[in-house]
Amino acid sequence: MEALAAGRVLNVGPSPAREDDHTPDAAEAAGHLRALDPPERVDLRAPWYSVHDQGKTGSCVGWALADSVMYRQLVAARRLAQGERLSPRFMWMAAKEMRAKLTAVDGEPAWRPTTFLEQGMTDVKSALDVARVYGAALEHELPFDDGLYEDGIEQFYESAARRRITHYYRLDPGDDAATWFGHWRRWIDQHGPVLVVLRVDRQFVDGARKLDEFDPASASSNHAAALVGFAPNGFLVRCSWGERWGQGGYAVATQPYLERATLESYGVVV
Repeated sequence: MEALAAGRVLNVGPSPAREDDHTPDAAEAAGHLRALDPPERVDLRAPWYSVHDQGKTGSCVGWALADSVMYRQLVAARRLAQGERLSPRFMWMAAKEMRAKLTAVDGEPAWRPTTFLEQGMTDVKSALDVARVYGAALEHELPFDDGLYEDGIEQFYESAARRRITHYYRLDPGDDAATWFGHWRRWIDQHGPVLVVLRVDRQFVDGARKLDEFDPASASSNHAAALVGFAPNGFLVRCSWGERWGQGGYAVATQPYLERATLESYGVVV
């Protein structure tokens, strides 16, 4: 599941037991998604919602969930100040341990210890379970480019617990992509960014401003990102490859492109 593309590590594996995930029907029943038509356009970009660069690391799951999805929603919910960033490193490394906890240790290559391996696989659902059970650490508590947390363990997790998510929902049930697009639009309008796993083709690696026709022949491995807006012609993808990717870290992906590129999508309730 891991690969290198233009110096980028692509290491997102399939989430386990997706057939057990709660879907938009459950979200509606729980009052987390209203049966309202979305507007024609939504754009969640903002000056304070800056795009960062994961560099040559395999940390996209951490950046996509903590920095692109949860940070935006927690700020909107007034549970986090704009100047307080969440720690992608915590979400990334904790997701690897969560996957280990949920996987039988039987010597199979489906799971091996990888917290010390840059290309070691992780998945978005394990990260979502970290956010649901433990919450999210702040960047200053566990910086991306620094050492380990040196204070008390209970203090660390008490802080993270203040930023738990309450639920997450699978937004791509079934095989009808048109239904996915409707769920995504409603979620972005009513909650915020949608967490996605995409197959990465050459135009994505090259940072095209518009992702139009998916090229399966050039698709390598998988990357976690976020959908942060939409218009009639498609969705706005936010990537953790820095502002030089796409246009300022964003690209427009058409619906036909996303129909073929998307592997997983989730909405988060904070």
